[in-house]
Amino acid sequence: MSIKINDPIGMGFMLPEHVAALVNHAYESTLVPRTVLEDDEMADIDRLMRASMTEDFAVTVRYWKEMRPELGEIHQMWGVVQRIDPVRRQVKVVNDEDIAWINLRDITAVIG
Repeated sequence: MSIKINDPIGMGFMLPEHVAALVNHAYESTLVPRTVLEDDEMADIDRLMRASMTEDFAVTVRYWKEMRPELGEIHQMWGVVQRIDPVRRQVKVVNDEDIAWINLRDITAVIG
């Protein structure tokens, strides 16, 4: 009589260290390096952020957040640009639920 062990992914038995390494590798493969923007892209982002601030309309700000050295995820926040701080090089985005200060160098896109 043979005993069949339920092994849905066909990997057999794995040490916890191997499982952790596979999960870490899968996660790291989803990370991206920081985006370098062209001058015209930065000008469009600046124009939309200033328009959001002066005309009080919401935009979606996409930004890069470092998760590992030189690698990160793209996050986004929807809201009104309330302030651009040139000294701290950050932008303040506000919506009904949240307030975020985002580094200007991390912004990858602003969608109006």
